[in-house]
Amino acid sequence: MSTYSERLALAMTVRGLNPHTDQSELARRVGMGCKPQNIQHLLDPNKNAKFSKYSSRIADVLRIDPQWLSYETGPRPEADSEPDFVAFDEKSQTLFLAEVKPTAIDLEDAQRQRAHAIVAGLSGSLLTRALALLQDIEERQEDEPNQSGRTIVIEGGKPDPAPPSKNKSNG
Repeated sequence: MSTYSERLALAMTVRGLNPHTDQSELARRVGMGCKPQNIQHLLDPNKNAKFSKYSSRIADVLRIDPQWLSYETGPRPEADSEPDFVAFDEKSQTLFLAEVKPTAIDLEDAQRQRAHAIVAGLSGSLLTRALALLQDIEERQEDEPNQSGRTIVIEGGKPDPAPPSKNKSNG
């Protein structure tokens, strides 16, 4: 695979969606204002799409590695042993795709994938703040005592400027 559109088409196929006919279904699952036209644009090889603001959510919905979708790094998606299935709603007389939720054993892996997808979609100060939060959690996990004057090292960025102090002295 060499293009985003080819990787997206493969991921859709592996998850039981037809790239030619299920663009509306994928857009509905992605939500967040995603329209079928957005999916159509990403699937069009002539558009040469490389990324989308929906990429991390598309990866989450298709249960694939967002790095693989965007950059072809990471694990290539494989067919599920328990694929999504078609169900019938008797009340509305319509067919719909029912998603298979991860089991308890897969929950931690699904959480890691979701966290990875969220972080992959961040940039700038939001990415810096997320990294600072993750570093703080990591430090707490190591049971280090909470020191009031400690310095957090933020790799690859600068923290947001501190808000102005509310304690101003008049004098």
